[in-house]
Amino acid sequence: MKRGHHGYFVKRTRHYSTTNIVNNITFFIKSIIFSGLIFLIFTFSINLIIKYFVNTIDIKIPKISLFEFNTPKFIIIENKNFYALYGNGEIKLIESNIDNYNLPIISGVSTKEENEQKSGLIKQILKINKKFLVDVSEINIKNPDKIIIFTNEGKKIFLGKQITNEKLENYSLVKDRLKNINIKYKYVDLPDEERVIIKKEGK
Repeated sequence: MKRGHHGYFVKRTRHYSTTNIVNNITFFIKSIIFSGLIFLIFTFSINLIIKYFVNTIDIKIPKISLFEFNTPKFIIIENKNFYALYGNGEIKLIESNIDNYNLPIISGVSTKEENEQKSGLIKQILKINKKFLVDVSEINIKNPDKIIIFTNEGKKIFLGKQITNEKLENYSLVKDRLKNINIKYKYVDLPDEERVIIKKEGK
């Protein structure tokens, strides 16, 4: 007796669980966050390395401005004519609009100076930081061994044979100090870069 063969059809159905979907989304978000953290750590590390090398090597970029280098910095008066002295040492006749040149005057010098000592002083003067020239009206180098600065307030500053940023910085500090303690002075003598001699008014 033959047994009857009963055919069974099994339908396979894939069940998409909401749990799997949530897990996939969570994994994706975690991957993005992790990648972002790795990028931030990498960027921070590169920044630290760059700062380390810059501080170690001590790279100093000179503050050079071509525009300032070629602008008038002083005025020279010769034979009733006014000349502009530029940052590169060039001298040009001011033919008009002299009132537009609100610059300190260098006196006691020629536009075609042949005195080597005075020529050297002009080079020193051109190196002076402009912040120290705000209150300066005239720099007299007629006697190269006795440089005299006249301020806008009529004060005299005796600088000896050299005019440097260090000397003018010392004067600036002393001037501010005297102003704060209300002491009036006639002149200041700066024989070198360490000493500051003050002549008070009334003495």
